[in-house]
Amino acid sequence: MRLSDPAVDPDRAVRVIHAALDAGVTLLDTADVYAPTFADVGHNETLVANALRTYPGDISNVVIATKGGLTRTEERWIPNGTAAHLKRAAQASLYRLGLPRLPLYQLHTPDPARKLSTGLKALKALQQDGLLERVGLSNINRTQLEQALDVLKVDTVQVALSPWNDHALRGGVVALCHQHHIRVLAHTPLGGPSGIRKCEQHPIIREVADALGLSVVQVVLAWMEHLNVVPLVGCTRETSAQQLKAVTLPSAMLQKLDAAFPSHVHAETKHAPASHVQGARVVVLMGMPGAGKSSLSEKYTRDGFLRLNRDEQGGTLKDLIPRLHAALEKPGQNVIMDNTYVSRASRQRVLEAAHAHGARVECVHVDTDIADAQVNAVWRMLEQFGRLPDAAEIRTLSKTHPAAFLPGAQFKHRDALEPPHVDEGFSSVERVPFVRHWPDDHEQRALILELDGVVRTSVGGHRVPVTPEDVVLLPNALELVQRFSRAGFLVLGTSWRPELTAPDAGAAVDERTSALLGGRLGDSVSCVHAAGPPLCWCRKPLPGMGVLLIRRHKLRPGQCVVVGKSASDRTWAQRLGMRYVDVGAVSELVP
Repeated sequence: MRLSDPAVDPDRAVRVIHAALDAGVTLLDTADVYAPTFADVGHNETLVANALRTYPGDISNVVIATKGGLTRTEERWIPNGTAAHLKRAAQASLYRLGLPRLPLYQLHTPDPARKLSTGLKALKALQQDGLLERVGLSNINRTQLEQALDVLKVDTVQVALSPWNDHALRGGVVALCHQHHIRVLAHTPLGGPSGIRKCEQHPIIREVADALGLSVVQVVLAWMEHLNVVPLVGCTRETSAQQLKAVTLPSAMLQKLDAAFPSHVHAETKHAPASHVQGARVVVLMGMPGAGKSSLSEKYTRDGFLRLNRDEQGGTLKDLIPRLHAALEKPGQNVIMDNTYVSRASRQRVLEAAHAHGARVECVHVDTDIADAQVNAVWRMLEQFGRLPDAAEIRTLSKTHPAAFLPGAQFKHRDALEPPHVDEGFSSVERVPFVRHWPDDHEQRALILELDGVVRTSVGGHRVPVTPEDVVLLPNALELVQRFSRAGFLVLGTSWRPELTAPDAGAAVDERTSALLGGRLGDSVSCVHAAGPPLCWCRKPLPGMGVLLIRRHKLRPGQCVVVGKSASDRTWAQRLGMRYVDVGAVSELVP
């Protein structure tokens, strides 16, 4: 990838590849999206093909591995795991590389917008059609690999792995690869520029390198191969490529390195005590942000458990481990670890520490639907801040307030979640479904109207009325409001109007709307944020405006009626537990 950096001269890039081949390299890892800009897709594949074509030596044993499943824009790399895209991408890679079929074709990354099986079946079809010989997967976790093995034969898995990054080891994906004889390819095997500096400064790596007259790069790469991993090194200089010549480390030196990085050697070792052991209890309480973990955690603390929570104590999940060790040194001390714990790797550190003290580790997974978790998140922010902060405020608040996070945090958790399993070393795994309980004093009924397109429209033909004089009621709106008002319902309104940027412009429009409704519009809330990826909590179908109205007016959602005009309105109502009626059916609507 780095050879397609705009700063690297193409001729120099070819010389680097030639130097690597001279050093005995037999695997060249590329991808269609490795390019100087989004407009140059295929640049790196063409570069590799040119280097092989002009290499004077034997290349019969050189394997080209390329990847597909990503697209690029000027600003982003976007997953695309559709069958149509993967077929086009594979055919284009074949053309650029000048090969009859691709020796190794890898799915660059799972597409969160689609089922993983969609891309896997596409790769299997391409293999059956003879376009590719072997199939690899990149940037996946153990759970995704387990799913993949049910669909097709996987030949390689590419993950980030270095002396400073053991996530793939702790997460179990490497162990599963070895179990199924899948070759592991490690990208960023030295940890990038900062990792190389750490290698230079590490006493054991430095000692081994000096004793054998090798560079620290050669030592680390040789050690990783000893771990049955193929390191993929990103060289941009001939001198760096020359260091790729294979070396063998003496067993005594390998043992020193194994001892220096025990997690790389023993990441999958389990020491779980039997469930009947009468030792301390450690409960891993996991779930997405807003899942409702805190209330459950309080029950444990009332029973004498010590709560260790990153949000309250600061730092990272890794920083909690010394505190866990210290707690378990005290006889009879039980511990509740209340955090998201989205991955096997994050949970593995807790298991290792607890098992070292003979503690039994139980997992309690608060398995909350994302819609309920969104409502919880909004409720908590309103409780703490009295309002819904915008995106910029949330980014600032999140540094000190665990309740402040953007909607994307929950989507990210949902897509990355590796469900817990007893094979990780837990004595038990309990799934706790979330059950919603609104406050007992919330008894008010309400008719909630999406104002624009349901109640009012613009005299001047705008998408929404932009001034009070621009407001005109739609047919049947007044009669609908009168009918529900007489039945004792509050009448409330919502709207989305990013056009109204002037101060108080929206309030003036809503005041005029209420006047035309005979003063019956009791309250209205609006979202003024632009379309696009969700960066606010108030734009439908996110539940921000609904939770705000529920809290403000003590509504009983099951007794409220929402009248809207779009799929977003319908989803919004469902997430809040309210009855939804489309504007086209209001003539038959009765309180």
